[in-house]
Amino acid sequence: MSAPIPKVTVVIAAYNSVRTMERCIRAVLAQDYPDFDVVVVDNNSTDSTAAIVKRYPVTYLFESKKGWPAARNTGIAHADGQYVANIDADCFPTPSWITNLMKRINETGVGCVVGKTLVEEGVTFAQKYYASTNPFSIEHKIGKTGFVPWGGGNNVMNRDAFLKAGGYDSDRFTSGADIDMHMRMERLCGLRTVFEESALIHHEARGSVREFYEVAAKYAHGGYMRSRDSSMSDSGDYFRLFALRNAWQIVRHAGGMIVRSIKALAGRDTWFRVASNWFAIIGYAGTIHGYLKAKREPAAASCRR
Repeated sequence: MSAPIPKVTVVIAAYNSVRTMERCIRAVLAQDYPDFDVVVVDNNSTDSTAAIVKRYPVTYLFESKKGWPAARNTGIAHADGQYVANIDADCFPTPSWITNLMKRINETGVGCVVGKTLVEEGVTFAQKYYASTNPFSIEHKIGKTGFVPWGGGNNVMNRDAFLKAGGYDSDRFTSGADIDMHMRMERLCGLRTVFEESALIHHEARGSVREFYEVAAKYAHGGYMRSRDSSMSDSGDYFRLFALRNAWQIVRHAGGMIVRSIKALAGRDTWFRVASNWFAIIGYAGTIHGYLKAKREPAAASCRR
């Protein structure tokens, strides 16, 4: 007699997602996994996200606290499934996404499986640049240690282990809380996070100068705060050097943009490559801003260990 198929609850975190919400829900509902339900957590949207969600056979929840960590905590707290799969409203899973995530969740010592996320190519220079950077790639960061550094928007987790580990830290993080959670799950539950390349989703084609700046600042801010609140006594020195390296990259890309512009005018280079230098400069500038902002903030009074 075959073992029963465990139920999975898919939690979709959404914020002002009118443009992509319907496409995301339809792709999730089209999964080939035999037993799942869907919870959409509206993270304080000001558009018509709620109206779109309520047209579909899914559970709608509202979370006013800013950031996907709070939204996912709310969704997971209300989940019926033994396992919880996470995805964002601007992402679109392939039909076997849940099935492929679940292939490894019952391996010994595994509490979370992270899938692969690709960005759609898009149309504008900014969108094409964003896709070319492959921003969600984690394969090269796993290395010999096997530690999966992030994957909050494409994963499946053992719900009980997630709750035992304390969930996502929505007090310290509005984003970037996945690394912290993976580490606590391994430390408190003895369960590691693994990567499954076949569990594929596609992220919406997006990109703008403002977004490149804000996203880079957000991740630099989160990275500095996370390391400062940990046992990394040299984090200040590390991030000072990190900021200097980013300043040098700005200078390097500025020079490259000038050279490529001259070549493009002569027909020996493309304007996309010129624009790519400019977008890179914006990203490095945002990173420096995020580091300096975090450096001015007080350290967290306490940190869950």
